[in-house]
Amino acid sequence: MKKWGSFLLSCFLLWSFLFPATAFAEAEENFDVKISVLSEKEVYEKEFLVEVQVMFYNQDFYHDGIFLSYHTFCENENGTVDVIEFENQRVKVVLDERGSAAVILQMVFKELKKGEYIEFDLVDESNAFWFSYNNAIKFKTDRIELFDRPVYKHIVRLREAIESETVMFTINFIVFTGIIGIYAYVRKKRIFEW
Repeated sequence: MKKWGSFLLSCFLLWSFLFPATAFAEAEENFDVKISVLSEKEVYEKEFLVEVQVMFYNQDFYHDGIFLSYHTFCENENGTVDVIEFENQRVKVVLDERGSAAVILQMVFKELKKGEYIEFDLVDESNAFWFSYNNAIKFKTDRIELFDRPVYKHIVRLREAIESETVMFTINFIVFTGIIGIYAYVRKKRIFEW
């Protein structure tokens, strides 16, 4: 019986090291403007919808000439970043009373390349500048990783499910291995020999 206890403890410890709980919260800084992606941040299809929230914490930077857009980049294996497409569709940003705007964009790509990603940005058409390139604005944006292989989708989703429900998955894993152990003990088979 000690072997089974050691086996289950080993499985539990191995599982805990492979899939640690991600309980680290990002420290919220003071930003003037922040763009958050509310939909998937990892995409595996050439056509997809993106839901983006634009928050103006400092509304001095907002007026009717502000548009949301995005830039497409590709990170090479040597660590350099190439600009694939800088100018993309623009959508007018209309704020609600809280200084927030929700925007849904339809994205279509001809092909997806390894290392490609999208970063969202705001453009001030009246004063002709991009928020991410203006040092006077404390600006933060999210990005969407584009993957060229659909099989990654299933692997990532399985890992996300395990990380978001670590306790439940661990309990299911222990119960499953316990059932196998009991079955082996009852049938007097030695499945796990040490």
